[in-house]
Amino acid sequence: MDTSEIITITGDQSQSVDLKIRDTVNVHLRPGALIPFQDNSEMRLRTTDDLLKQPLSIIINPDAQKKAKGTVFLDQGYERKEIDNQDYEYYQIEHKASKSILFQLVKGKAGAEDSFHSIDQILIVNPDEKMTKSNFACLAYQDNTFEPLSILYQEDAKRLKISPVTEKSTIKFSKIQAIHYGNDAEDLNLCIFAGSGKGSASN
Repeated sequence: MDTSEIITITGDQSQSVDLKIRDTVNVHLRPGALIPFQDNSEMRLRTTDDLLKQPLSIIINPDAQKKAKGTVFLDQGYERKEIDNQDYEYYQIEHKASKSILFQLVKGKAGAEDSFHSIDQILIVNPDEKMTKSNFACLAYQDNTFEPLSILYQEDAKRLKISPVTEKSTIKFSKIQAIHYGNDAEDLNLCIFAGSGKGSASN
C-alpha cells in the first residue's frame, strides 16, 4: 500500500487532478475517514479461511480538525445465523483531536470474533507536523490496564505507524478501550501507566 503521494482536494467543486499510472488501483480516502484494510499484496488470500487468518490494519485520514470516524464489522462469513444470533462485532472507531483513538462496540457480542480477527497496525496518513513528532503510544484495555505500543513516523510513506512493540503481535478488538499517542513535550501523556510493560491505572 503506497501512501507516499497525498493529493489534497479543497472546496465543494469538482476538480481534475493528474494521477500516476500504478500497478494497483488509486484509492480516494476523504479527510475525516477511517477504514479497515487487509494486505493482499501477495495475492495469497483466496478463501474465507485465509481472510480470517490475516490481521486488519486501520487507516485513518484526519480532517482539518484532526478528527476521523469509521466503522468495522467483524464476522466469520460462513452462516446467516451469525447475524441472527448477533455472533459478530460491530465497532465505531473515532480519532479525536486529542490524539486518542476510541473503540466502541455498538452491536453484537464482545469477544465473539477474538479467535479470528485482530489488528496489527494503525496507519495515520497525511499527519500534520505535530503528529509526526509523536514519541509515545499505548493501548488502554477495557479492564483499565495499559500496554506500551511502538510509534514511528515513516517519512517515505508520509504516515504515522502505531503497532505492538513485539513484531508480529496483534491486538484483539474486544480488548481495546482506546489507543493514545502524542509527544510528551506538548501533549498530556496518558501512557504514563504503561511504563515498560502492562500496568494498571490504579497502581
